[in-house]
Amino acid sequence: MLLSTVKDEFVFHCQSRNLSPKTTKNYRKQIEYLLNYLAAEYQVTHIEDVKPEHIKTFLVKMKVSHKVNYINDLLKAFKVFFKYAYAEGYTDTLVTEKISNMKKPKVLIRTFSEAELKRLSNYYQGYTYLQLRNRVMLLLLIDTGIRMSELIGLTEEQLKYDYILIRGKGNKERVVPKSPTLSKWLLKFLTVRKSYKYIQEDLFGWAWNSWTNYNDADEYYLHGFGVDLPSVKLTYYDTYITAFHWCTQADGYFD
Repeated sequence: MLLSTVKDEFVFHCQSRNLSPKTTKNYRKQIEYLLNYLAAEYQVTHIEDVKPEHIKTFLVKMKVSHKVNYINDLLKAFKVFFKYAYAEGYTDTLVTEKISNMKKPKVLIRTFSEAELKRLSNYYQGYTYLQLRNRVMLLLLIDTGIRMSELIGLTEEQLKYDYILIRGKGNKERVVPKSPTLSKWLLKFLTVRKSYKYIQEDLFGWAWNSWTNYNDADEYYLHGFGVDLPSVKLTYYDTYITAFHWCTQADGYFD
């Protein structure tokens, strides 16, 4: 059977399992990388002709320009794909059964110090919508360690008295407690937010009083955000990653 046909079947299978559109899209894209490589390098277009060494060669080639984590993510997608093909009877053997993940290098992760966290949390001063919003976004990252996509997708109904209901990957829900500091600044932000006539459903979206008079939220989220710390200038992504690792190692709330 043609690899392209099995790929289309597999994508439909993912959709019927109610996987998230993002997961299904990533699977499709990652599998197409392999299929294009097999056709170009080995003229392999049928699934029964794929051999383990073909996949191993592709992964080794990818190592030249990509990190090990990315390559292992590709292999994960390939394993799911060929497992589906095997279960459907399109192959006599599970092609990826004996292909192992690449060994990851051990990296020492430097987290923020308490002093650096205080400097970050105090970066935005004032009580305008934009200043309060950005400050609360930073405090949420520091206090909870939630993902960027979870932060951006927050709505007001997810905020409870002493916790936040997070909807994460795979539509899975979990409860994240709030510290008194975060609760205080969330209350300040919500008070200002409710004073606007028009507000988006997303908690940190735009707010304005008329269609021709936006507030000072000229940056939708923290794009271009940077803070000078000792010997390092942090982007928003750096801040999220380092704050996440601080949360996993810290004992208790950030205050």
